[in-house]
This record gives sequence, C-alpha cells and structure tokens, in this order.
Amino acid sequence: MQTPNVKQEARHLVESLPDGATWDDLMYTIYVRQAIEAGLEDSEAGRGLDVNEVRVVGVKVHWTNTAVQHLLAIYAHIARDAPRYGQRMIARLTDRSE
Repeated sequence: MQTPNVKQEARHLVESLPDGATWDDLMYTIYVRQAIEAGLEDSEAGRGLDVNEVRVVGVKVHWTNTAVQHLLAIYAHIARDAPRYGQRMIARLTDRSE
C-alpha cells in the first residue's frame, strides 16, 4: 500500500503539523504514518492473528501510555479527512483487544 506520491503526502504531513512543531513531532508523524501503512499491508496480505486466536492462548491486553498515544495519533491521522472513520477505527482496535 505504498503511497504513489510520497512527496505530496510528506508535504501534507508537514502542513498538518502545528506551527510550533519540532523535528521530533515530524519524525513521530512520519513513523505513525508508516506504521499504519505497514499494518494495513499486513492485514490485506493475511499476516496477523484473529482476535479469537489470541484469546485462546490467554493473552490479555494492557494499554500503555505509549499505545494510547499511538491510538490517538492513528485517530488524528484518519480524522483529518474523515473523523467518523477515525472513531470507527479506534473503536474497532479497542473492541478487539478486550
């Protein structure tokens, strides 16, 4: 799921940052974007486990502060174009972890 026009998407990411953003903010934004794309590629290619398979082995999910920050970043990334879909994605991710 490589973005066809990386330069255009990079500009969009930079423009979406607040005026006081730091280099770390930019790098984190790029990291989140890459993580989302990698996760979508894995999902589309069937690389992953169904939530029921994970539950069988008794895994319990504990959301760390970092994980919650990632969820918020995922929401912000999706919500910039479609807030409703951002909410749906976060609900889908958190529901599957329960």
